[in-house]
Amino acid sequence: MMDGTWALNILVTDLQVERSVRVHGEDHVGGVMIKLVDILDIAMDWSDHALWWPANNMWLHKTRWTLEQYNLTADHCLEFTPMHKRHGVYLGGGGDR
Repeated sequence: MMDGTWALNILVTDLQVERSVRVHGEDHVGGVMIKLVDILDIAMDWSDHALWWPANNMWLHKTRWTLEQYNLTADHCLEFTPMHKRHGVYLGGGGDR
């Protein structure tokens, strides 16, 4: 597009769907997350979700930073995923004594 926007592809891990969000480099990370949730149009608690940048192995946790400040461009793909994952711990049966 000639308006300076570009498509940022974001994988929503909970839903296993990828969505494309039209963004500017000056868009704030928090605003991108709001755009994505609006596109998804699913009533769900997204409060523990954040943008993860797999290529750089980092959270985009500074929601007031712009995409330019993170050096994000159209060739990058992000994940919208919970920040706190649930992990199970296996405690042995103890019957082998």
